[in-house]
Amino acid sequence: MAGGSVTAVRVDGLADLSRALREISDAAERRVLVKAVRAAAAHVLDLAKKKAPRGTGNRSNSRGSKIGHMADSLIVVSKKTKAGQIKDVIGSATHGPLLHLVEFGTAPHTQKRGQHPGARAQPFLRPAIDEGGGKAIEVFAEEMDAGLKREVQRAARAARRALKKGPAWW
Repeated sequence: MAGGSVTAVRVDGLADLSRALREISDAAERRVLVKAVRAAAAHVLDLAKKKAPRGTGNRSNSRGSKIGHMADSLIVVSKKTKAGQIKDVIGSATHGPLLHLVEFGTAPHTQKRGQHPGARAQPFLRPAIDEGGGKAIEVFAEEMDAGLKREVQRAARAARRALKKGPAWW
């Protein structure tokens, strides 16, 4: 290299780190990912609960059980996709089949009991995502970082324990 200089940097521990990263199991990766996704979803869930409509809370389901306010019933549910991926969705413990009807509203329609005038849209999930999506991504990244560090430390401890025991062929 004409006229240039080369600087060599030695970093101790990279081989150990590389070995520890390879030892993180698929289960550990899943643990970290699920926890990070759950933390991000929880952030959006909190906003959705604040934005969800609150009626009288006196509604009952078809079995006569009180179902309360929609906001109080919102939960994060983990679902597995056909591709084997795990995703978290915001749902309702008691109002599940109604969430989209509240979010988007309904047109006038006929029911068994007669004509229903329709219902105006009361969006709360989309506004929660719009408002909290950026922060949810930050929460996800922070949790992934912390989780991966925990798993690397766990793998390193396991490697040290294995070294203390000595080689398996002794």
